[in-house]
Amino acid sequence: MKILVTDGNNRVALAIIRALGIAGADITCVEQAPFARLRPVSFASKYVRKSLITPAITDSGFINALLDAAKGHDILLPVSTNLVLTVVKHKELFEKHGIKIPFADIGKILSVNDKFRLIPKARAAGIPVPQTFAPDGLDDALKIAKKLDYPVVLKLCTDETLYLEPSQRYAIINSENELPAEYRRLSSLNKQLLLQEYIRGKGYGFFCLMDNESNPIATFCHERLREYPVSGGPSTLCRSIHDKKLTDYGLRLLKAINWTGIAMVEFKKSRHDGEYYLMEINPRYWGSLPLATFAGVNFPLLHCKSAMGEKMPSDTHYKADMKLRFIATDILSLYSSFKAGGRGIEWADDMLDYIFGRSIPDGIFDCTDPRPGLLYIKNRFSNLIFTIFNLQ
Repeated sequence: MKILVTDGNNRVALAIIRALGIAGADITCVEQAPFARLRPVSFASKYVRKSLITPAITDSGFINALLDAAKGHDILLPVSTNLVLTVVKHKELFEKHGIKIPFADIGKILSVNDKFRLIPKARAAGIPVPQTFAPDGLDDALKIAKKLDYPVVLKLCTDETLYLEPSQRYAIINSENELPAEYRRLSSLNKQLLLQEYIRGKGYGFFCLMDNESNPIATFCHERLREYPVSGGPSTLCRSIHDKKLTDYGLRLLKAINWTGIAMVEFKKSRHDGEYYLMEINPRYWGSLPLATFAGVNFPLLHCKSAMGEKMPSDTHYKADMKLRFIATDILSLYSSFKAGGRGIEWADDMLDYIFGRSIPDGIFDCTDPRPGLLYIKNRFSNLIFTIFNLQ
């Protein structure tokens, strides 16, 4: 199979490339010019046969440039949300040239990417969701927050067309005094905001690949052990689990919306009542994808085989209690926890496990494909220099 993967500077793209590369796929990787000031990390992978720079997604020539790069390939896998949305909108154009785009249709993707539109669908399917409101301005938000009781979560309904770090998409509001500034910040990005009750607890994810009849080809569950930012960012340490209830909720929701292709359904498990509450659906590949690969589920390979018409029985077999870390951000997570205090013995145990515990695979650094990890370090250092000296 000849496969083109976008977003070469994204760690998820690297995970997709490695998963397909070990299976012998012929891989081309592309990245947009604004994100290729430094060499994109995925370009350094031994599994990438060819790499290309395209114009920015906002450039009028972007789609034609991407089409030219994709010609001769069997499948195009967009990685970031914005690339998924853009490519799927032009699916017919790519398919005219024999290039498969194995993602759900644009209407379904837009409906799940908009959290406010997703919530009624989840409730109708019997999936627990936090109390959620769409405030009509700051005054309304202040009134709602009082009823919910602090802390509350203020978040964007959708991050379409925005390239934001996870911590920029939401705010945890601890008091009435904090709400106005955060409301103004987020509403400047997108006028449609959500105000939710804050669910205290760990994050969990349900990963799934569905066929064209919304039947599961592969499923996977994971638990977030650490995150960065610690208030609720991407996982820095996670583990595979088997969880019947989490699987039931995830499948029930995806079947209710007749989903096809890949998705990650994100939940938080409440410390108060032990219930799973829906946070969002990611209609794309997810950050902890390498964990599934290490545990025995090669989602990108199964995804591409399905796109090529291969029929596969449902597979739910994988190793539980496998762990994955992203060491660069996991160190920051541990440091943040130490600064915050209050974890004492637990923090010390984490550090001892870090130093003396069993080896845990990393999502970027891989001794069988070392160059992306080395380039990642080089790029991080270069970006630090750019920041310190205000270089462009």
